[in-house]
Order: sequence, then C-alpha cells, then structure tokens
Amino acid sequence: MGGEGVKSLDLLHVITGKKLIKDHINYIDNLKIRCDNTGNIGLGNEMCYASYKNGFTIRASGKVEKCTVALNKSQNEVGYIDGYGNLHLDLKKNEVWSENILYDKCFSCNKIFSCLNNMCPFKRIMTENYICDNYQSFEDEG
Repeated sequence: MGGEGVKSLDLLHVITGKKLIKDHINYIDNLKIRCDNTGNIGLGNEMCYASYKNGFTIRASGKVEKCTVALNKSQNEVGYIDGYGNLHLDLKKNEVWSENILYDKCFSCNKIFSCLNNMCPFKRIMTENYICDNYQSFEDEG
C-alpha cells in the first residue's frame, strides 16, 4: 500500500470532502428523500455486501461465493482459488451480483439512494422484477 502511485492521485482534501457530503445531504433533504443526516449520507447504506464487485466469501474448499446466506446455491458461486493460491473468477457471474437494476417503481421510493435495489442481490437474481424489502413510496409518508 502506498508508494509513488498513491502520491500521484488527486484525492479530495478532508475538509472539501466533508463540505461536499454536507451539500449532498442538503440537496437530498430538499428532495424529501430519506438520508442519514449524521454526515454519512446514507448512499448505499442498505446495499448488501454481496452487491459489491469486490465482496466475496471464501469457503474452506476454495470456492469463492458472494453471499453467506445462499450457501451451496449454484448462482452464488463465482469462482475458486486453486491449489497455488490463484483466484479464478467468472467475471460475468460476478457482474450479475453488482448490477444496479432500477425498475420504474424504484424511482417512486424515498429510499432509492439507500439500497439501489441491491438490498438483497440474491433475491433480485432469483426473483423476476424483484423490488427490495424496504420499498417505501413517497406517498406512504404521513
């Protein structure tokens, strides 16, 4: 970690980053969309770890899977680690887990930025037109 490659990156200054987050929180609040206003904007805070391209479960057998709940399901296995420690991934299968498929109904949900319909990618993969479990319409607000 680190080295010359990191020095060449143009990273946001901490203060600039905090201001940017605050600006986004204010913008989302004005849209009346739910958001964690503690400084953690809440973007993706209800997304499952398995929906990240680099989120994996490594089994003792060397199998590489996405979900710790859907064990032994063929859709869950995305690769393996060979006897030499090399990672072999099925990139297309891994990509299915991190797709952000937003259906029309998602756009009427005030939690759209929290889950991006990736609260449970396994349910999304197994269920046609799956909408996350926390769907909450703007109209449901009191």
